[in-house]
Amino acid sequence: MSKFSERGIRCRNASAASLPYTKRKALRDAYRDLIDSMRPAYFVTFNFGAKIGPTAAFGVMDGFCCRLERRALGRNWNKYPRTSRMKLIAFPEHLSSNPHWHSVVRLPKKEARILIRSGGEMWMNLAERGQLDRQLVKSRTKVRNYITKRLAECDALDHVYIYVPRARKRKSAA
Repeated sequence: MSKFSERGIRCRNASAASLPYTKRKALRDAYRDLIDSMRPAYFVTFNFGAKIGPTAAFGVMDGFCCRLERRALGRNWNKYPRTSRMKLIAFPEHLSSNPHWHSVVRLPKKEARILIRSGGEMWMNLAERGQLDRQLVKSRTKVRNYITKRLAECDALDHVYIYVPRARKRKSAA
C-alpha cells in the first residue's frame, strides 16, 4: 500500500487543484515521506532561463537524465538493472514567471561524478539560457521542506516530475 492510499487520497481524473487544501497538504506530506525513503544524495535545480510549459520542461529534463545515464553507463545504459540507476523527483516553482524545478537525486558514484563535473554543460546543451544548480544534500529535512514548500498551492501538484528507470522489456520466447 502506498503512502498516498494510506492517507486516504484518491486523485483520479481530476486536477490536484480541485482538491481541498487539506488533501493537497496530505499529498505534500506523502511526497516528503517518499523523499525520505529515497535517501537522496544531491539537490539539483533545473532552471530554464525562459518561460516554458511543464510538458516541454519534462521533455528537457528527460533528455538530461538520459544523457547523464548514457555518459556514465555507456551505450547500453538502459539495460542496467533499475537498482543501480538514477532516481529523481522534481517539484515546480513559479510556473507563471520563472519556471524551475527543485529536485532531489539518488544516483550511483559514477553518475554523481558526471553530474558534478559535466552536468552544467550538459544542461546548457538542452536549455541554452538555463542553469543547473547542483549540491550535496547536507540536511535531508531542510531540503525536502524547501523543495516541497509550494506543493500545497493549487497547480504545483499537477506538475511534479519523476524520473525512474523503466523496466526493460524482456523478449518473449516464441
